[in-house]
Amino acid sequence: MLGLHETGREFLVRACGILIHDDSVLAQEADDEARGKSYALPGGHLEFGESLALCLAREFYEESGLNVEAEKLSYVHENFYTLKGTQTHEIGFYFLVDLNSEFPVPDGHGYIPSLESHIRMRLLPLAKLQSFALMPTVLRSQLPQDARDLDESAVIVFIVCDTGEHYLSKFHSDEWMKEKRLLEPQKITAGLISETKGKHAPRALIAMAPSDSVAAALAKMNEMGLSQIPVVEDGKSVGALRDNHLLSKVFADRDLLEAPVSKLMDKSFPVVDVD
Repeated sequence: MLGLHETGREFLVRACGILIHDDSVLAQEADDEARGKSYALPGGHLEFGESLALCLAREFYEESGLNVEAEKLSYVHENFYTLKGTQTHEIGFYFLVDLNSEFPVPDGHGYIPSLESHIRMRLLPLAKLQSFALMPTVLRSQLPQDARDLDESAVIVFIVCDTGEHYLSKFHSDEWMKEKRLLEPQKITAGLISETKGKHAPRALIAMAPSDSVAAALAKMNEMGLSQIPVVEDGKSVGALRDNHLLSKVFADRDLLEAPVSKLMDKSFPVVDVD
């Protein structure tokens, strides 16, 4: 993992997800015979070359089997603690997450299935969060307070951005806005798309070949800041790749990183007229 590791001390970077469900927040529960139960938000430590958003999605899936996407960076917290004789200096990035899979039905105590044997996944009621040993402690008061700010009577200002940083804000295209009736319908053409490109946009089409590996496709998406990429063969579109689809399958089977993208690609993107 990324950070400084020396005998008796370490520096770590942690990415965590805030998943609110039915007035509760999902947490991982650890039970130590000496200290009792303690809680932390799902997430884990950053690997070298891994983005915060990718780390969060990977750790969330490995712990709970849930597919999430970082929606908004909510908190950055610097934490100092000692555990098992090791002094730790940790920087935590806490993201509000968007759930891309069905949430399982919890039992009477708020537990849902966990994929890791050393922890349990549990919904903690926001109204009673102060009674749980959630770390870092600032979350016990801050999370319920921030959640209350978005009640049914609150006035919410929704800003639709025309550009966005990958993962940290959603990209709402003209097509999305027309679908939500925020813009009048308009025929999308290659010429119209070309007009919207910035002067620093790549001139050539960014695409993968069917024989390229899944690892190469994910690396290209990360390098170019893309969430989708076409698969082209002999000048024709034969498929499409979406990062969340690829990641959910790779998390379940790491060997797929070396598989050709033709094995995991979705159907092709729509083709528009030149005029």
